[in-house]
Amino acid sequence: MHRDIVFFYPEGVEPLGLSPVCKVQGMYSPRHILTLQGHPEFDAEIMTEIVETRHSAGIFDEEAYQTHAKKINLPHDGVAVGAAFVRFLLQD
Repeated sequence: MHRDIVFFYPEGVEPLGLSPVCKVQGMYSPRHILTLQGHPEFDAEIMTEIVETRHSAGIFDEEAYQTHAKKINLPHDGVAVGAAFVRFLLQD
């Protein structure tokens, strides 16, 4: 959505996901890094505000607005991702 793209994985990391837009969506290295391109902390209220603001500012045309607006209330793994970050932070 914000057009930031990571193009490759550094050596020694575990890939965590991909999308048609960006092949690098996250990476993990035990006790070193855990990173994601997405924002699992963003709930439907935050995403609605972002999508509507970008549309009204002309950043999203009508097609992009409709595409992103349809995704706002889809099921997601935000809680599971948050739990994974907590486990990562508690690693010895």
